[in-house]
Amino acid sequence: FNQKCKESVWKYQDDWEKLTERLGFWIDLQHPYITYDSNYIETLWWIIKQIWDRGLLYQDYKVVPYCSRCGTSLSSHELALGYKEDTEDPSIFIKFKLKNSRKEEYFLVWTTTPWTLPANVALAVGEDVDYVKVEHKKQILILAESRLAVLKGKYKLLKKIKGQNLVGLEYEPLYQFVQYKEKAHYVVAADFVSTEEGTGIVHTAVMYGAEDFELGAKIGLPKKHLVDLEGKFVKEVKPFAGLFVKDADPRIVSDLKERKLLYNAETIRHTYPFCWRCDTPLLYYAKTSWFIKVTEVKEKLIKNNQEIRWIPDYIKEGRFGEWLNEVKDWALSRERYWGTPLPVWRCEKCGFQRCIGSFKELAKYSQTKIAKDFDPHRPFIDKVAFQCEKCPGTMKRSPEVLDAWFDSGSMPFAQWHYPFENEEKIDKGEFFPADYISEAIDQTRGWFYTLLAVATLLKKDAPYRNVICLGLILDKNGQKMSKSRGNVVDPWTIFNTLGSDSLRWYFYTMNQPGDSKNFDQKGVEDVVKKQFLTIWNVFLFFQTFAGGKFSPETLVSKHILDHWIISKLHLLIREVTESLNSYHITEAGRKIEKFIQDLSNWYLRRSRERFKQENNSPDRAAALNTLFEVMVTLSKILAPFTPYLAESLYQNLKSTIAKVQKPWQESVHLENWPVEEKSPIDYNLIKNMELIRQIAELAHFARAEAKIKVRQPLSQLVVAIPEFKEEYSAILRDELNVKEVNKIDRLPKGVDWITKEEGGLKIGLDLTLTDQLKEEGISREIIRQINSLRKKANLTINDEITIYYHTADPYLEKFFVFFKNSIAQETIAAAITDYSKVKKVQEEKEIKIEGKSIRIGIEKL
Repeated sequence: FNQKCKESVWKYQDDWEKLTERLGFWIDLQHPYITYDSNYIETLWWIIKQIWDRGLLYQDYKVVPYCSRCGTSLSSHELALGYKEDTEDPSIFIKFKLKNSRKEEYFLVWTTTPWTLPANVALAVGEDVDYVKVEHKKQILILAESRLAVLKGKYKLLKKIKGQNLVGLEYEPLYQFVQYKEKAHYVVAADFVSTEEGTGIVHTAVMYGAEDFELGAKIGLPKKHLVDLEGKFVKEVKPFAGLFVKDADPRIVSDLKERKLLYNAETIRHTYPFCWRCDTPLLYYAKTSWFIKVTEVKEKLIKNNQEIRWIPDYIKEGRFGEWLNEVKDWALSRERYWGTPLPVWRCEKCGFQRCIGSFKELAKYSQTKIAKDFDPHRPFIDKVAFQCEKCPGTMKRSPEVLDAWFDSGSMPFAQWHYPFENEEKIDKGEFFPADYISEAIDQTRGWFYTLLAVATLLKKDAPYRNVICLGLILDKNGQKMSKSRGNVVDPWTIFNTLGSDSLRWYFYTMNQPGDSKNFDQKGVEDVVKKQFLTIWNVFLFFQTFAGGKFSPETLVSKHILDHWIISKLHLLIREVTESLNSYHITEAGRKIEKFIQDLSNWYLRRSRERFKQENNSPDRAAALNTLFEVMVTLSKILAPFTPYLAESLYQNLKSTIAKVQKPWQESVHLENWPVEEKSPIDYNLIKNMELIRQIAELAHFARAEAKIKVRQPLSQLVVAIPEFKEEYSAILRDELNVKEVNKIDRLPKGVDWITKEEGGLKIGLDLTLTDQLKEEGISREIIRQINSLRKKANLTINDEITIYYHTADPYLEKFFVFFKNSIAQETIAAAITDYSKVKKVQEEKEIKIEGKSIRIGIEKL
């Protein structure tokens, strides 16, 4: 059995490792900590011994959450992991007949757990609550005055009574399967009685409710189980014997109805706890368990929590802080066979107990040698017994094992076999605390809590400095993913079609880590299209012009666009570094996205002609070196976010260099993180360029409104903006395809102008189209159409072509004469000729310009 348990630990190892590596999750897969390892268990024993020595480990009999299928109790934090919303349960109102009454007089009681009714021993009321007796359907019912709305139909108010005056009244039990020695079946006072729901009278079954049990222990109500550890009724409960309690609910309701003790039966949808392991509905069940008195260190828990940076920060005082404020003692023991054995031995004769904190201590008391390959699991550990030091009796181990969450919460210490090894490295801060951990929000009741609880119990500081608490992943409609709903997404489907980097980036940037994420594959596809393809196209552009013979130089470019993009790059380094140091991943990702768009849609678009200059052009060299520096640095910035894309970018950039020298590393992931250089950041330039882009955007809106495409040159743009600096005019001329940019005081008026004002910006475009401007616009349209044929033919900038044309219109004919040189230059054409000199071309199309047809074809030389 133990071997099968060990095998199950490793059952999905290959699957997890493949997923981990494909996702680019960089962890040490060769040296995992193993919770069933003897050294790991020895540390757990040592931790339990420290808790024992402080008097914080105790055994008690009380109601705990219990899984009848697993056969074990659960802790409060485990309970929180298995709650299901919208669980359907019975909601019934039952009549308990007042004893020794000559009338048909009943207490009206509400419950959602009919299975607990056979174990009813009392009814609880609030002493200060106002109750009433009402005549209803020829019977007298007693209930809280504020809950009269639960009655169906008319009633007559007979009497008002304070709850304290009901205490002590006896009633006839619904069932009498067993005889109790103690007094039972009478009304008692309890401060937990609520009038927010039900009838203000609470059915009390002390063995199946925490508050009921405490009340019963306080006033001496009988304690007897009618349900066994399998969750089934015992043989004394003859009508329902052997039935699982939840399955018995409808039978009990039916029985009460037949006996005319059921007032009303409905169903309710509410939140109910299920076993987080096996999905069985949990029972609240009185039994003996071992507990850690975490309530004793509550203030230290709260203090340690203050030292942790939570992302999102509201978790600290919210979900996690509130959990600590209401912390319960930890139900530690489990009635299982496989697990870390509880290291407590008890004398069979006198009851003396000893907690063992190491294998060496075990050897001392048992007077046996502990072998190196000693296996501390059951059944082997159960065979280790020794003589009691208080009497002649024999000490035997208490048979329980530990909560598996105690194993995981102890990992900062147990993985290093502390304190038996690595004591200094833990105590002096090398191995403890962790700088950073991350898990989903449900772990505020799980791992986040148990890590903090164990460290605090050991009088240590908080075990982690920073924690990112992740929201849950839902489907695109905001529903939980489940196999039954058919809305589960296999990550491998995304990996195999869109890559893991795209999935990573999608989650980084869609919203804050703590927010729930409505997963939509279209969003991942958009990442590829809008971000990754943009990055890659920028690289391909560089590669095209670098030509595999690029020699990086340290140049100080004087070009305003180079200066601007380098300023933006170093500002990006600063902002991303600050965001990552603060664990604000989404902000970092979105700043990178913005930079990528700035690089592609402004710097590259406005610098494109510079790259096409002669190879010995200083301006071309400056543009190439600037773009190279930006792309190499960007690959380093992207590395933590998109490890595969960053590596590919880095290696491909390296391949464009004629002779690779230091400081290139074997991998981008071996590079140092980029360091911001403050001197390149020109904030005035960044501010001015932002203004230029806003002007350009407004002018584009004006063109669109006037229905004049950018390919059509216009004579002038006027800018009535005091902050505008004329040294930026050339950028606007190229961007907007205007001949002049002029700064003026007031915008002109007239039918030949279109003006725009927005947010303090005022611009105007002269819409007058001279013949020369029209012809230049037509030539640009012809160039665009030819370049679309080049793209269709998958040609590169190194591929020259011959252009063939045919038109019956003399007006269009002249464009291939007067604009021949500009058309050839812009389309990389060696020759332009008519169709009469060729029978077949590589690509061709027929287009219309001003309603007149022209056929154009190209052939690669």
